[in-house]
Amino acid sequence: RTNANEYEVIKAHTAVVNKCVSAWTRQRARGGNNRSSTAMLMGQVPAWFLQSVLPLGFGLIAYRYFLFTCRDFMRALRGAPRT
Repeated sequence: RTNANEYEVIKAHTAVVNKCVSAWTRQRARGGNNRSSTAMLMGQVPAWFLQSVLPLGFGLIAYRYFLFTCRDFMRALRGAPRT
């Protein structure tokens, strides 16, 4: 069984990893691969537009974990129980 401090470290590590994956994916979508920046999908829709869902999704996940980590960290500082 993990204690509260280990739980906070695990959550913080998960948030950092998600943020790194999000940044890497966003960089790839913006132009890391020049071939995909000119590709068109479903007629006239640029491929990068449809592929931008991936970094946005990872960004939202990272943001959510960041908020949870901040909330739990503040509760830990105040000594309030976790819910």
